[in-house]
Amino acid sequence: MTGGDGRTDAPADRVLAVPCEGDDLLALFALDTGERLGEVPVGSHPVHATTCRGRTVVATMGERSVTAVDPSGEVTRVETGVLGPSHFAVANGELYVSCSAGDALAVVDPETLTLVDRVAVGAEPHELAVASGGERLYSGSRREGVVDVVDTGSRERIGAIDAGPDARVQGVAVSSDGERGLRGRPARRPRRRLRDRG
Repeated sequence: MTGGDGRTDAPADRVLAVPCEGDDLLALFALDTGERLGEVPVGSHPVHATTCRGRTVVATMGERSVTAVDPSGEVTRVETGVLGPSHFAVANGELYVSCSAGDALAVVDPETLTLVDRVAVGAEPHELAVASGGERLYSGSRREGVVDVVDTGSRERIGAIDAGPDARVQGVAVSSDGERGLRGRPARRPRRRLRDRG
């Protein structure tokens, strides 16, 4: 990690990690003070980040990989095999990554940082949501206007919820108790309630 003054700094206890798409890096700030701690090059077009197993994982839409950064600043690339990683969700101890250019979800083991599977879903998968208990994952399809339902135990798409002919489903949300969900950012349509029937 390189600090703003060019020196190498150990990360603070509480760090805010910010993907900076234009600079192709992850900027690190002290959460308590806002002081810039440094930056980590992460690959082409970083758009979203999450934390998993003590690492910050960054979606790099311009590549066929995600980048994991451990607390010491060590960088590991995890090949998804599919272009356009964009969003994350954790289910059953595995990290699911929507890959919008490949119409698939990459499944990554966050401990070994290896690709363990890919799940075919609707065109241009975007945001992901996981039902309580982690048995079902929901993936919004921007092009097909559906919310794909994935069984995380078998890593298979088991169905789809049609959000309407004009819907470009960008986001999905499931309540923490798993009782209801709302599809996000509809195109000229009111929000509809979705039920987890699993």
